[in-house]
Amino acid sequence: MDQEQGQPRRTDSPDTPSFEPIPEPGMTPVDPVVTEPPARKQSGLGIASFIIGIVCMFALIASIAIATASVMDFVSPDGTFDESMMESQGMGALMTVAIVGMGSLALSFAGLILGIIGCVQKNRRKTLAIIGLILNGLLLVGFVGLMVIGFAMGTTAP
Repeated sequence: MDQEQGQPRRTDSPDTPSFEPIPEPGMTPVDPVVTEPPARKQSGLGIASFIIGIVCMFALIASIAIATASVMDFVSPDGTFDESMMESQGMGALMTVAIVGMGSLALSFAGLILGIIGCVQKNRRKTLAIIGLILNGLLLVGFVGLMVIGFAMGTTAP
């Protein structure tokens, strides 16, 4: 066949005969360009919210453990609470626990705000922002719940 006129040429192979089209001069076929959308980056504020939530969770668990251990030091061998022993030894550990707890509460509130902002950012992945938002929200609700329980128990004590 005439290859000058753009007619298909025959390519015989031992397996199967086939025809291969010859493009017209100046009409070279172009492969379609496949462009993938750029990968979305993780929200920086979401990462910060997640890390703050993890740090606050460990800080609150540690402060509860330290508070429990320091209060157990003031329990006498017969199981009663000894206020005179508490007055003589001071309340340094309990004050430290209170400061760490309040700092953790404030930091968790900041993490909650960062999580909200990270969730509304456009063109960013929101996974860690959502996890940070949930974690900081649960920490705030749990801390406030513990305070309410503590105040309720304090008002009913004789």
